Amino acid sequence: MDKINIIPAKNDVIFRNLFGDERNKEFLVGFLESILGLTDDDLQYFDYDTIEYQDTEQMLDHDFGNEGLVIIRLRTTYNKLLRIELHSMITPPPIDRIVYYTSRLITLPASAGEEHKRVNRAICIIITDGTLINSTNYHNRFTLFSNEAKEELTGLMEIHSLELSKLPLKSDRSKLYDWAKFFSAASEDELKTLTKKNPTIGRACKKLIELSCDEKLRI
Repeated sequence: MDKINIIPAKNDVIFRNLFGDERNKEFLVGFLESILGLTDDDLQYFDYDTIEYQDTEQMLDHDFGNEGLVIIRLRTTYNKLLRIELHSMITPPPIDRIVYYTSRLITLPASAGEEHKRVNRAICIIITDGTLINSTNYHNRFTLFSNEAKEELTGLMEIHSLELSKLPLKSDRSKLYDWAKFFSAASEDELKTLTKKNPTIGRACKKLIELSCDEKLRI
């Protein structure tokens, strides 16, 4: 049997099909839980049944493009709005642009008729082959933080970077490491290895193979 030419999950078209499709919600939830470092208590805070996929063409006009972009909205168990923006791109945009667009998510209305009165919690996740900052860590979390007090001012806005080029060869045994390997995987053998580690990633691997065989997505 011929080997399948795998299109990596980090590819902008494949990424949107995997994580921007409501039918694949479990992949989105699994990845978010790993990169946000959610504890069991945190998981009770998010109401995943309220996840809504936003129209990226209408909501924000990014000057670094809407390719590989997924924006979702969900509510917490305390009825607070949370917006999460995920980007998959080869080269990350300038940091000041990332901060600017993430800040816009905070006051974005819940619907077209709602005024800009509600304050949302905003999270931006950048998945990239490039380098965002001079750190050896493949994952970094940025918030409003006091260097003097060593205390976070607020969790209202946070930015996460997942820099795939910095992924170590040896696993750190985290779920996030497995997801990062999933984004970079370019062969069936790599996907088979990941399938054994995490049931959700296993199903994501199966879907990735299916998408890689879709000739329409290869155009």
